[in-house]
Amino acid sequence: MEKNFLSLIKMHRSVRAYKSEPVLSKALDVVLEAGTYAPTGGRHQSPTIIAIIDSKYRRAIAFFGAYFKVQQLVVMTVNGLIQGCLPIMRFNYGAGNRDRLHSAFRYGTALVSGMMILGTLTVNFFPAQLLELFTASEAMRSFGISAMRIMAASYLFCGLSTMISTYFQATEKVGSSIAIQLCRQLLFLVPALWCLDKLFQLNGIWLAFPVAETATMLIALVIMAWHRHKNIL
Repeated sequence: MEKNFLSLIKMHRSVRAYKSEPVLSKALDVVLEAGTYAPTGGRHQSPTIIAIIDSKYRRAIAFFGAYFKVQQLVVMTVNGLIQGCLPIMRFNYGAGNRDRLHSAFRYGTALVSGMMILGTLTVNFFPAQLLELFTASEAMRSFGISAMRIMAASYLFCGLSTMISTYFQATEKVGSSIAIQLCRQLLFLVPALWCLDKLFQLNGIWLAFPVAETATMLIALVIMAWHRHKNIL
């Protein structure tokens, strides 16, 4: 038994070429059942396996992986700038220097907006080149180019709402900051994904991201206007 297992390890190979024929449902059921018996730490993790059979959705998932790496490059760079603004705004708020607090917010918002516009333009003008970095197939490029352009529109609204959320965090209005983040990640995005997928199928999923970011930005502006009306900013 030990010898056979050692031989099996030595003969292990990674397969990078696949047949075009779909896997038989009976064989797939056996593989999925075997996966549920995979060992976990103290059996504390309940395995969940999702089998994507439709090639269209497999390509969509692969595209998401490529897109979110591009998004991370843009958004995380901007978030670094925003986090740099946070201690400056926080210090001036604690010092009671409202002029410098608002000045830091304005300059930070201008820089963040400029960087987001640059990111949006880059994705819109060079979507094919960006996908080529991830060796995208022709099938993925056929919908990925337009999908990247649609989803990149969310950058235009994401920067402002994130900056407003950070401003609230710096000025001890944590509830308002959390509300904005919840709108982005949960309250707007999940319903938008569900509704637009029903209406426009795969294109609705791409559209859900700018829709959720636009709604989040409007909520952030409404909350800020409410605070100003109450004279508590």
